[in-house]
Amino acid sequence: MFGKLQGAIEYIGPYYIILDVAGVGYIVYCSAQNLQSYNICDKISLWIHTQFKENEIVLFGFCNLDEKESFESLISVQGIGGKVALNILGILGVSNLRNAILHADKDAFKRVQGVGPKLASRIINELQSKNNFISSIQINNSHNGDEDIANHAISGLMNFGFSRLNALNAVQAVIQKQNLDNMKLEEVIKHALKEMNK
Repeated sequence: MFGKLQGAIEYIGPYYIILDVAGVGYIVYCSAQNLQSYNICDKISLWIHTQFKENEIVLFGFCNLDEKESFESLISVQGIGGKVALNILGILGVSNLRNAILHADKDAFKRVQGVGPKLASRIINELQSKNNFISSIQINNSHNGDEDIANHAISGLMNFGFSRLNALNAVQAVIQKQNLDNMKLEEVIKHALKEMNK
């Protein structure tokens, strides 16, 4: 099992690179976005997802943990394999993917080859129901120190009976308008409730 590989790019193919790690060349599949940014001899570090098949071990490489976790969320959806998940990330990127899931935007997937309306709906429905994926979206635009209070506010709103998605949207709206550093939890919830009532 590989967690991370660091080495020099020896070859760039249409869907993968060969990464030279201490004289051993590893075939690592990467998204189109990442492949376009690489050059031969670049020294890079990749987070690795390892997939075991009957006759081979397939490595998928990512520049950061956000990419890797989004990929792993995608392949947990029925009908999404590694290469389709990479294709989605290559076209949408992590941020646009998360926004598409959050706002149930099926049209965002139209540009992705191999993902029709039914599969797009399944991706959205399954990932919206995964708490770990939804909670990873929320505070991308927040300031340092905001994450804990935002998560507590989301939990508080859910205790009032609101869905995680509605609570998340409301707290995101507060984050975009306010600096949470100087706010108490009760104030964040109060502002979030106002956002819900608009």
